[in-house]
Amino acid sequence: MSAHEKIGAAISAANEAGRIALVPFITAGYPEPRDFIATLKDVASVGDVVELGIPFSDPMADGMTIQRSSFVALQKGVSLKWIFEQLDSAKGEIDAPLVMMSYLNPLLAFGYDKLAERALAAGVCAFIVPDLPFEESDDIRAALEAKGLGLIQLVTPATPDVRLKMLFDNGRYKKFFTKIRSTDALGFVVNPLIFSYGLPLLFGLVMGSDVSWLRKLVIMLIGYFVITLVQIWGVVWQSLKMLSFNFGEQTHSIVLSHGVSDGSIALGYQLGTLILPALAPIFVWVLTNRPLVEQFVGWQVGQLKGKRNR
Repeated sequence: MSAHEKIGAAISAANEAGRIALVPFITAGYPEPRDFIATLKDVASVGDVVELGIPFSDPMADGMTIQRSSFVALQKGVSLKWIFEQLDSAKGEIDAPLVMMSYLNPLLAFGYDKLAERALAAGVCAFIVPDLPFEESDDIRAALEAKGLGLIQLVTPATPDVRLKMLFDNGRYKKFFTKIRSTDALGFVVNPLIFSYGLPLLFGLVMGSDVSWLRKLVIMLIGYFVITLVQIWGVVWQSLKMLSFNFGEQTHSIVLSHGVSDGSIALGYQLGTLILPALAPIFVWVLTNRPLVEQFVGWQVGQLKGKRNR
């Protein structure tokens, strides 16, 4: 049995047992590189196939949770070479087929032929490359298929029929992504054409929890307060501008006599009508997501204050 066939066999075994195959995802090396293999074994013990995310500095197709996990893993030295070495150390101890999900850059830098050879030796069965269009995938596909590995294509509810046919005619497995709310029934709008090919089909589900009503209220009040201040600032300086430049020299002199210069009026007006309205939403988001921002940039505000006080 070739490497890619192990994926189909695992999915078929789950279906024959009367259940849907479970394909969990983890980011390699997160949260701690030393726990990577132990975490992978635990996940593989309950999953039929395991998706292994390769950390990348610009994970543009992923949400914030995976972006954060990739950032932390990269900070701690996780690389594709390191992942292969870890998988080598656990060879024969992980029963579930492994699928690596990686952006193209790390794979391209590693070299396609070397990648296929190392992946096969480490027990990897296939790859998902979300930023690689099918039209540009010939080289990596050839290298992988020469070693019996698969290249899994991604399709969505919006994928046109013509493209669906092209993808299904030229691949072994497909992963279908759709977005649902946690409060909705698990129903999918799926193009019937997808089922006509008889290939294994995986649905990508993003699990999340609702924001509490209290947090929503706090965010709303903070946003309302900041936007109100910005609006008041803009109205004040726009009024001063109109008084100074639209109502004659006498009114202009009165404004100047109160210590407000033309330069101050121009600056205040630009801040209130051009700059602050654009920055206010960003400020509100950063303020209401402080823990996320602190973790993403790699330092804590409290620690920075502590260094200043030393």
